[in-house]
Amino acid sequence: MPGVMACEETEEQPQWGGSVGGHSYKPRNREIAHETLMNNYFNSNSMYTEEDFRRHFRMRLHVFERLLYDV
Repeated sequence: MPGVMACEETEEQPQWGGSVGGHSYKPRNREIAHETLMNNYFNSNSMYTEEDFRRHFRMRLHVFERLLYDV
């Protein structure tokens, strides 16, 4: 088709990106962060109130729980 440019894949330009050269890796300890979050907000004797939950997640706890169980 006239006027249409096609993108050609080359070895220099990977299709899906990937790691960026020169960037450093920072360990996030995601497993520990998940456990802490679950204990702080979703435990039967959590340290935060429902109002704290609403402020942090911008959603009321009962709405979150309804979405969780519907999915």
